[in-house]
Amino acid sequence: MSGDALQVAAGPDFRIHVLKAGQLSEVYGVARPRRGVTREDIETYTEFYTRAITDPEQRREYLSGMDHPSRPEALPGYDQIIVSDDGNVWARVYQPDLLAAAAWYVFAPGREWLGQVRTPEDFTVSAIARGNLVGVWRDTLGVEHVRVYRLRTEEEARAGGVH
Repeated sequence: MSGDALQVAAGPDFRIHVLKAGQLSEVYGVARPRRGVTREDIETYTEFYTRAITDPEQRREYLSGMDHPSRPEALPGYDQIIVSDDGNVWARVYQPDLLAAAAWYVFAPGREWLGQVRTPEDFTVSAIARGNLVGVWRDTLGVEHVRVYRLRTEEEARAGGVH
């Protein structure tokens, strides 16, 4: 939510839809081709939710759509959108395993694409504030570490600046 606007993403296109007063007022994003669903994507998704949902009945219900004939042929573009306090929009590129390494596309309040931030496997976002993405990363022993990532400008990237 950003002011009186709700920003949502649905479907396979890398587009964010802005709703104001219940009406679609704007669509923006990046030009990137749709990603088709592969057998590996289905296996990754199934493995993730098999680990995540311990109740067998609930797991069976949740995974029942994997072999359905009307299962979508393309992966969603984004699975999470966060509007930061500076008005930038951070959109996480969908991965079948929610704890996999991820790319976050960042858009300015004027809707231009600013760049991306990559987060490691087993990273969970806690907040985005003052241009920083803050979260918890779990190492191989399960120890939690606070990590902060920020978007590098093109000039910083060329100069080898931190991210």
